[in-house]
Amino acid sequence: DGRYTLTIEDDAGNQIVGTSEQRFEIETEKPVISTTSLINNTDSGNSVEDRLTNVLRPEITFTSEGGLRVFVQKVNPDQTTMLLPKLNIDDNPIYSVVEPSIENGENSEYSISFQSDLTDGLYSIFGEDDAGNKSIINDEQTFIIDNSQPTLPRIILRNTDSGKSDTDLNTNNTRPEVVFAAEEGLTVYLENITTSTSLQPIVSGSGDFSYVYTPEGNYIIFMNRDLETGDYRVFVRDDAGNQNEEGLGNDVFRMDVTAPSFETSIDLGDFDKGRSNNDKITNIVRPEVVFKSEEGLSVN
Repeated sequence: DGRYTLTIEDDAGNQIVGTSEQRFEIETEKPVISTTSLINNTDSGNSVEDRLTNVLRPEITFTSEGGLRVFVQKVNPDQTTMLLPKLNIDDNPIYSVVEPSIENGENSEYSISFQSDLTDGLYSIFGEDDAGNKSIINDEQTFIIDNSQPTLPRIILRNTDSGKSDTDLNTNNTRPEVVFAAEEGLTVYLENITTSTSLQPIVSGSGDFSYVYTPEGNYIIFMNRDLETGDYRVFVRDDAGNQNEEGLGNDVFRMDVTAPSFETSIDLGDFDKGRSNNDKITNIVRPEVVFKSEEGLSVN
């Protein structure tokens, strides 16, 4: 690497050293880009530094030497890459870059903004200096867009559904085991929607519930304490912060540990043939019995 100047000499020994127009420079050192950061709350992952997001137009910054041309490309499943169209270079640009000049020095800050939504996938960033040297792309110069909601199929209460049907998600078992199948790597949440209270996962031995992911592809939720009467919702989030769609009727189970009660005594009405019309004595073998209580009970 360095600057070179041409000198010419004729057969008589006359020599001339070239001026700036007869100079050229060799530079083979690749520029180095710092770890890219998704700023302004556009990294929605588990960590603000994991470069995983469901924000379709993240804001990205990094530092490097001044004077670089910066490019963003999408990595295809077969590991080939496709350059995204850039403002002031390509038609229908997707992104623009604030590129400091070479006079800004070694620790210049670059920023990337997007004018169109990105699609799900892996993206990488690289810089190119005036000599055509391209920076090396490591994991720190990549980011992932994941805007796909995880799917939560219908939950079941494994061996703990005490309702009329073993699939009606109605139970008086205060520590039900909740099972569902979903993609691996999700974070599971449990909420008492009757009281708008979030249950806490077990951490350092303390909490309301725990869960495991089995080799068969199932999540199993175990309760660490007895649950109160109420409706409970299960929901999941992936590492990018995407939550499953709610309200499909597949994610709520009912805990009911309150025994029903008779609101009145029974009444045989005109079928009461005893000395009193309310002594509940009759000779009618098919009397009609009336009482008040909550709706939906089974009567035996």
